[in-house]
Amino acid sequence: MKFALKTAIVFLVFSFTTYSTNLLADAPVKSSNDAKKAFEQRDADKDGFLTREEFKSLMKDKTNRDKADTWFEQRDKDSDGKLSFDEFKSGRTRKKKK
Repeated sequence: MKFALKTAIVFLVFSFTTYSTNLLADAPVKSSNDAKKAFEQRDADKDGFLTREEFKSLMKDKTNRDKADTWFEQRDKDSDGKLSFDEFKSGRTRKKKK
């Protein structure tokens, strides 16, 4: 019984940690204001867009930074190499060009 309880606790802690580290990139943002604030803080040159490097700066751990290129490409709907705020907050994948 003790082993099962310890295993369950470890699993829950791991699951929560994984979810919380992926929060910015995977999960919906709680409010539009939170998303806007995160976007503006990372927009280093204040041009209204996030470059790939500015986007990667949102990632807190190595696993997320490794996935950042994929997430960036999924959000960059017009394939211009930068994210507008609408692209940033959408998190939806763009249609692949044939």
